[in-house]
Amino acid sequence: MFKVSSYNKILYIFGSGRKEKILTSDLDSSEFFYGYFHMKSKFKDIDSIEMLPNGANLSKYQSILEFFDKVFRKLTNLPFYIHLIQSKNNFSKINNADLLISTNDRLAISALPMIILSKFRSGKKKFLVIVMGLFSKKRDRKIVYFLQTITLKFIIKKINYLIFLGKGEYLLANKMFPKFNDKFKFIPFGINLNFWTPSKNYTAEENDYILFVGNDGNRDFDKVIEIGNSLKDINIKIITSQKISKQINNKNVELIYGNWHSSALTDQELKEYYENAILTFIPLKETFQPSGQSVALQSMSLGVPVVMTQTKGFWDVEKFNHLENIVFVNDNKIDNWNDLLSSLVKEKNLLNHISKNSIETVRKYYNQNDFFTKMEGLI
Repeated sequence: MFKVSSYNKILYIFGSGRKEKILTSDLDSSEFFYGYFHMKSKFKDIDSIEMLPNGANLSKYQSILEFFDKVFRKLTNLPFYIHLIQSKNNFSKINNADLLISTNDRLAISALPMIILSKFRSGKKKFLVIVMGLFSKKRDRKIVYFLQTITLKFIIKKINYLIFLGKGEYLLANKMFPKFNDKFKFIPFGINLNFWTPSKNYTAEENDYILFVGNDGNRDFDKVIEIGNSLKDINIKIITSQKISKQINNKNVELIYGNWHSSALTDQELKEYYENAILTFIPLKETFQPSGQSVALQSMSLGVPVVMTQTKGFWDVEKFNHLENIVFVNDNKIDNWNDLLSSLVKEKNLLNHISKNSIETVRKYYNQNDFFTKMEGLI
């Protein structure tokens, strides 16, 4: 356990766009800052750095680094984006920090060269990393398997704690690297229940559409499009930044541009979309990453039942029961999805039952304050 008094300067490493949100957002979805504001209330000196967005103008030096990043990604299938975070300002802040918290593994890997150099120059630091899919990268070729394994071992050695948001990937990491299991910590992701609390009672009879929300690459957008085009008798709203409008040919489908990073929808607007939905559906590709986690918890916290693919990366399967507080889809074929959604929207009593249990589950297990407390416990 770290002594709090030893870590006066804490530095968060964020993806692009977080620093602007810190200054301008009302922070209803504060869960996406992974304890930054909680730590700020506990410690005197909290700062942050962030990665440049993809497509940003690069210096000549960053362009050279970009070439090496592409080579490293090709050889290891790991997320090297050193060119998007390497800068004098970022290195200066890393050099001055006592404790570093990376909010995903892509950021951690990309910032690692600066962190190693900083440790060499200024003594020991502590490094915590939130993991989201790092141990589930493809390694189907022998050379990739070999290089990825030795690279992961090297990375793990440089990190004090790896915090897993999904139990599936946590167990996978322990199986792959049992010598490091003392560094692996599973802490369930929590949401801001001061905001994500129902403003009205859910009744399946009153709502008139099913809802999809999401952008990440582990969403099964082919399935979303097929569902949208197949269910002619159900109103569907799809909130995403993915460009799928030309593939949708059903007049009952409404596409809404939504992207948390660009604040295309406010949290309050998103909340209203949830609360007027019959259910939220989340088709996923098979992955160990806990994809769909935040959307599912937000929807459940408002009492809107969730229907989602049960993947290996589902975050905490012991806390969920099919047709009690969630609806799991194990057969991910389109016919199964269509039949299930068509029948569920008619099962008003079942949906109302799931709604009540959904709220209770999130309140009991997935409050962001519990996540913050456990994070603080590692510090």
